[in-house]
Amino acid sequence: RLVVLFGLAVLGTMAASYFAAWLASQGIKQPQSLPISLKGAGLNTFLETLAEHPRVFVGKPNGQERLFHVAPERVRLPLVVESVDAQTVRLKLEGAHQKHVMGAWWICQETASLFRHLADTSALTTLAGELSKSPVTKPLRWLAEQGESLGECFQMELRGAGLEKFHVAPVPCTFEIQLDGSLQVVDAKLSARYISRRWPVLHSDAKHSIFPIQDETNGFVFYVQNIEAEFRLLRRLEGLGFKPEGQVLRLQGSENVLRFYASELPQLRNLATVTEGERWRSATRGIQRIAPKTKFVAPVGQMGGGDWLSMEFAYESTDGFRLPRAEVLRLVRSGQRSVKGANGKQYILDIAAVDDLEESLRDVPMELTPEGARVHGAHAAYFGDEATGAANEVTVTSSEVQAEIGDLAGMLRPYQMEGVCWMTSRILRGRGGILADEMGLGKTVQSIAVALFLKQRKGDQCGPMIVVCPKSLLGNWQAEFERFAPTLKVLQIQGAGREKALSTIPSFDVILTSYQLIIRDIKHYQTIRFGLILLDEASFIRNPDTDAAKTLRSLNCTGRIALTGTPLENGVRDLWSIFHFALPGYLGNQTSFKERFESPIQSGLDLPAGRDAAQRLQKLTLPYFLRRTKRQVLKDLPEKIEQVLWCTPSAAQSEFYRKILEEGREEIKAARRRSGQNGAKMTMFTVLLRLRQVCCDLRLTGVQP
Repeated sequence: RLVVLFGLAVLGTMAASYFAAWLASQGIKQPQSLPISLKGAGLNTFLETLAEHPRVFVGKPNGQERLFHVAPERVRLPLVVESVDAQTVRLKLEGAHQKHVMGAWWICQETASLFRHLADTSALTTLAGELSKSPVTKPLRWLAEQGESLGECFQMELRGAGLEKFHVAPVPCTFEIQLDGSLQVVDAKLSARYISRRWPVLHSDAKHSIFPIQDETNGFVFYVQNIEAEFRLLRRLEGLGFKPEGQVLRLQGSENVLRFYASELPQLRNLATVTEGERWRSATRGIQRIAPKTKFVAPVGQMGGGDWLSMEFAYESTDGFRLPRAEVLRLVRSGQRSVKGANGKQYILDIAAVDDLEESLRDVPMELTPEGARVHGAHAAYFGDEATGAANEVTVTSSEVQAEIGDLAGMLRPYQMEGVCWMTSRILRGRGGILADEMGLGKTVQSIAVALFLKQRKGDQCGPMIVVCPKSLLGNWQAEFERFAPTLKVLQIQGAGREKALSTIPSFDVILTSYQLIIRDIKHYQTIRFGLILLDEASFIRNPDTDAAKTLRSLNCTGRIALTGTPLENGVRDLWSIFHFALPGYLGNQTSFKERFESPIQSGLDLPAGRDAAQRLQKLTLPYFLRRTKRQVLKDLPEKIEQVLWCTPSAAQSEFYRKILEEGREEIKAARRRSGQNGAKMTMFTVLLRLRQVCCDLRLTGVQP
C-alpha cells in the first residue's frame, strides 16, 4: 500500500504533469494525502509515471522521508557467466548494490534509484528475480539458446576455462531440393543438411528442436538455424515463380516449367543438391537442353602459355545436337524457345545462357573471327572454360610455398596460406590481382610471405620489390618485414635526404615508399624492372586520373598486387581503377566499363539490368579478386585475447569527475523538464564526452592538472 502526497508546487515540470494526468485518470483531482493500493500493470504504470519526477520521497511524511529517484530508462543488469564444467555454466549477478523489488523493478541502494530491468520476456524477468537470491546453474546448450537474449538484457561477461572459446554462429548447412511432377506442374521440396542432421526449409519462423547444434570438434561452438541462407534459397525459388502449397513449393504452367527446366534448373544445381522424382524424370526424358559451349585453342604457331587464345563457341545439347549461332539468335528474336529434332526429341533453348554469353562477348576486349573470337587467356574462365583457364595459369601449392619460406609457413593460418598461393600463382604467370580480405585477417603477413617466396624462388633474377603505402604505415611495414622475413634487405625511403637511398635501390630486396613520394621520385624508378609492385591501402588510387594512379601504372614490373579492405568506397569505378593497375586492360577501357557495368549498377540492383551487370562483373573479377571475411575464416582465427589493465585516476581526476557527474545529472534533468523524456539526448552525450575526457587526460577539458 502506497501513501501519496501530491503538492501544487511542482505542477510546472513535465514529469509532474505526467503524474497529474495519471491522478486524473484515477479520479483524483485535488491535492490530498491518501492511501492507494496498486498491483500488476497498474503498479507498473504508476511507477513509470513517476520517472524523473523531481520530488518523490520514501518513508513516512514526518521529516524523516528521503528523496527518491525513479529512472526513466530500462537498465541492463551486470551478469557473470562462469564455467562449472564442459557442459554446465553458473550465472550470477555482479555487484551488491542492486536489489530486486518486484517483477522487473529493482533498486540501486547506492544512488537511491528505482529502475526497471531491460527484460523483454517473462522468463528473463523470472530469471533475474532468481539471480537476486542466489546463482543459477544452467546447461551450456541453454546459454547457446538464450545467449542473444541475455546479451540484450544483461551486461554479460563470460569467465572460466573454455568460455573464451564460446561462440554461436549460423549453421554452415547445405541444401537439397527434391523435384517431382510433370511438364505442367512441378513441386519442389526443400531441406537443409548439416552432417547427419536434416530439417525442412519452408517457413521463415520455423523453430527446430535440433538447434542449437554443438560442434563435434569444439564443444564450446554452437550452430543456430541459418535463417539468412534459407531465406535466400526461398526467395530464389519464389523469384522463379514457385509458390507455397502445403509442404512444397509449386510451379504451374507449361511455359514456366519449360523455362525452369532449360534455364533455371542448371543454376539451382550450383546452390543445392537436386534430386529428381520418377514422374519428373519420365516427363523430361524426351527433352534436351541446348546451351552455349565454348572451346579454347592456342593460335597456330603459338606454344603453350601464350596470352591470346582462339575461342570457338557453339550451341549444342548433351546428345550432340547443334544449332548455328545465327539460327539461335533468329529463334530468340522471333520468341521461339524450342525446335524439333529429326529424332523426334524436343530441344529447348537455355535463353538465359544464350543471353549471358552474348552479353559476355561484349564485356571484354576481343577480336571476332569467322570461327569465333580471339580473347586474352586471362578471360578464359569468364566464358565458362575453367579447364582452359586453369591450364593457362600457373598453380603454386602450399608445399611449394613451405619449401621456399621455411619457418614463416608455420605461422600462417590455412586461409593465409591459401592467399599466398593465390598471389604467387598470378605473379609467376606475369599477372596481378586484388587481395581484399577484411581488415584484421593478415594481408600484410601474406604479402611478406609472397615477397620472401619470390626472392627464394628467383634469387637475383627476381629484381627489387616495392611496397607503396600511406606514409603512416611505412614504419609498420618495416617492423613486420624485420619480424617475419629478417633475411630480406629492406630499404625505407622517406625524408628530405633520400637521394642517396634512391641510388642504392638495386642492392635491396624490398623498397618501402609512400604514395606521395613515389610521384616526386618517379625518375629513379622508371628504369627499374620490379619483381613485384605491392600497393597497401590501394583505395588510394580509386580515382584513375590522379598523379599517383598514373605514376604507379607506368612502372615496369613482373607482377602487381593491390591490398585493400575496402575495394568499393564510392562505386564500381573504384574497382575499375584498382584493376587497371593490377591487371591493365582486363576490364576494358573506362568508357566501355561505364556502359557495360557502372551505369546499369548505378541505376539500381533492384532492376534486372543492374542485377545482371553486377553478376557479370562479379564473375569477371572472380579469378583475380580474393576476399575473405572474419565470419568465413572463423575456425582458422586465434581465440580472442582480452587483457584488462586498470588505470587508477589521480586525485584531481577523481574530484573533477565527481563534479562533472553531479553537474551533468542536473543538466540532464533540466533538459528533460524543458523538452520531455527524449529531449536530453544531446545533453547526455555531451556529459559522457566530458567524463571520458576527464578519464583520458584533464588537459582535454581545459583544466591543468
